[in-house]
Amino acid sequence: MTSNEMDEYAERYVALWNELDAQTRRSSAQRLYASNGRLATASSERDGLDEVIAHIDKVVRELIGPDKHWFRPSGTVGHHDLVLLRWEMITARTGSIADWGINALVVDGDQRIVCDTQFVAPRWGS
Repeated sequence: MTSNEMDEYAERYVALWNELDAQTRRSSAQRLYASNGRLATASSERDGLDEVIAHIDKVVRELIGPDKHWFRPSGTVGHHDLVLLRWEMITARTGSIADWGINALVVDGDQRIVCDTQFVAPRWGS
């Protein structure tokens, strides 16, 4: 992917996590994730598209909305089949950064996510 393509990919990825409509969110997830896609956080692993979507649905229910938070991309870099995406979670009321993270996205030849490994507010060093 070119730099512009990675930025566009990041926009689509973040839009999925901000989408309030469940049907639109499912459709977007089906376009972004491979059917055997995996999502891994520090505390859980989700295998298969249905489990990935269930996790995204939970995050949206708990964190996203006009009176809660929203995500925005804040940088991408990558090559071959790996995209590193930095994101920020913004507090809707104040516009301040509530959290941030880096996701390592392994994509297949169709640019669908095979593995999404998420690092929320990583602490560098010891």
